[in-house]
Amino acid sequence: MIVGGRTTRKLVQIYDVVGKQLIEIKSTLYERWGSTSVKINNHVYTAGGDYSNFVECLNLNQVNVDWNKVASMKEQRKYAASAVLNDQMCVAGGYVGSHNILSSVELYNPVVNTWTNITSMQTKRCEHALVSYNESKATKRYQDKPA
Repeated sequence: MIVGGRTTRKLVQIYDVVGKQLIEIKSTLYERWGSTSVKINNHVYTAGGDYSNFVECLNLNQVNVDWNKVASMKEQRKYAASAVLNDQMCVAGGYVGSHNILSSVELYNPVVNTWTNITSMQTKRCEHALVSYNESKATKRYQDKPA
């Protein structure tokens, strides 16, 4: 799925692997340039972009139905990064304003539709990436390696 972009701010397309083509689906409610998205339990959540804190959700079981507004992030963010953490959307960093880079991190719980601030990054970041991983397995693997 491709959500928004610099010249296609509300456009949403999905790639049909069988037909090998992009198919346009329902547009987002808000313009999305520099936003970030995740998929949780067959729902796509798209946050921020264009220095906004707006967040919206699309149920992938009903792609012809409109996007729904959900709780807004605490901070406006453009070029933030996101990943799924325990079935929640984790959004980190980004820009607010034209030169203020953020180190703050927020966690969205779709079950209760709320955002919570969690521990900030030690370094301010924008235009970066987040990746989800299983901490317990990764920690054990590195602890088992000889020094």
